[in-house]
Amino acid sequence: MKKSTAILLLMIITLLSAVPFTGACAGDDEITRYYIVTENGLTVNMRSRPEGSLITRLGVGKPVTLISDAGNGWTKISAKVDGEIVTGYVMSEFLTDEDPTELPQTFEDVRRFTVTVSPSKGEDGHINLRSGPTVESVCLRYLHKDDVLTVIAESNAWYKVRTAAGTTGYVVKAFVTK
Repeated sequence: MKKSTAILLLMIITLLSAVPFTGACAGDDEITRYYIVTENGLTVNMRSRPEGSLITRLGVGKPVTLISDAGNGWTKISAKVDGEIVTGYVMSEFLTDEDPTELPQTFEDVRRFTVTVSPSKGEDGHINLRSGPTVESVCLRYLHKDDVLTVIAESNAWYKVRTAAGTTGYVVKAFVTK
């Protein structure tokens, strides 16, 4: 083999080894990345098969990967739950390609009621009280399991709340219980 061919081959191998292999083609995230969405901002059931037993509940904005269309309004997905990838089925109507927690929210005043913080198992026992209704908004403080909040207004994915100490902010509906 010529010296120039060997050098070229060595350069190609070096370049390829510097690029991490993800097991996916470029652009796959755009095709497979979806989010959980509901009208009421609560959780969606992930099932073992269409209409099967409950595996877990997924909150609004939870990123999921589409695997296949299972027919009859069901989609096979995978999602990271408690640090592990779980595969199951959700109704297709609860999937969107835009993260609902990042979309502009329209808030309506509500008759005030209280909610209790109930982080999902993967949330390290706390949720964020944010300055605005987006996941990019500044975290004002952590709220812990069983903290009680007063709901002032709501949108499809967020509650505007007041803490017992008087701090006003926003929390994702899926992480609190009425």
